[in-house]
Amino acid sequence: MTRTSKYLNQDTIAAIQSFQIEKIDREITDYLDTNNKMNMYHFEYCPKCGCYHHRLIRSGFVNSGKQMLRCKKCGKRFVVDHGQLTFYSHQDRFKWYELILDTLNSVSLKETAAKINVNECNVFNMCNKLLVSLGTEEHPNEVEMDEKYTPYNHKGTKIDGIESKLRGTPATKRCLSNQQICIITATQRFGHTIARTLNYGKLSSIDLLRFGECLESKSFVMLDGSNSYNELLESKNCTKKVLLSHESYDKFNHLKTVNSFHKLIEERLQKYKGVASKYINRYNALFVMQRKRKEWIIQKSYNTYYLD
Repeated sequence: MTRTSKYLNQDTIAAIQSFQIEKIDREITDYLDTNNKMNMYHFEYCPKCGCYHHRLIRSGFVNSGKQMLRCKKCGKRFVVDHGQLTFYSHQDRFKWYELILDTLNSVSLKETAAKINVNECNVFNMCNKLLVSLGTEEHPNEVEMDEKYTPYNHKGTKIDGIESKLRGTPATKRCLSNQQICIITATQRFGHTIARTLNYGKLSSIDLLRFGECLESKSFVMLDGSNSYNELLESKNCTKKVLLSHESYDKFNHLKTVNSFHKLIEERLQKYKGVASKYINRYNALFVMQRKRKEWIIQKSYNTYYLD
């Protein structure tokens, strides 16, 4: 007997409140909508020949049960989830769906592995595949820019000549050094966010020029006055507003958005008990997605309670 047939009966419905029934109905509707979208497929270009708006027909199944499609232009076949997260994966899409939700909610790997009945090592690999896919970035044009520093971490890797240290041990070098990882951040208010690590220690103009591909030309940029940004902003013809302290903040000119995002990074790193620095850009992409989800939930709650 499934949980649905065990708990969702007439006696249970009579025992709960009307708003609770409405919440269950919304959740079931969301699940059905998600399952319907997952059963649909759309390829603007053929992944084999590159034909635009090609005609596809069903063409059998692979051993794992996935639908095969055939392009009428080139005659070649490919799997229905070609290029997606589930491509080359032995786990079905519903387990991937649970993994994505748990990752965005910062659920531990052990809990996720137990929930979807998959080995922890496989869950770790699935999670990293998800983080790599989140690395696709959008370019903001009115931004707050700042950098966040976190201690270098070689968690899970033994390095000759370097002793392991307990979590929370401070760096042996004072101020900014090569023992610190720099996370360069550019964020819009209620918009896109870019977070990328390109260097150790103090930020340089060369590092920012590499980061510059994420910044649109003629953007309006607010920052805290670091001279390292000057060369990048000049090359992009950007207008800058320097905010040296909180006393210079007002309703529009401030760095509260980027500082709030840095606080989210601190909270997540503490929850994960540190992440290996070699994976930091993958987690940067995850932090960006978590911020987007948080804002989406806030906006959805606002629409539910104030607009409906």
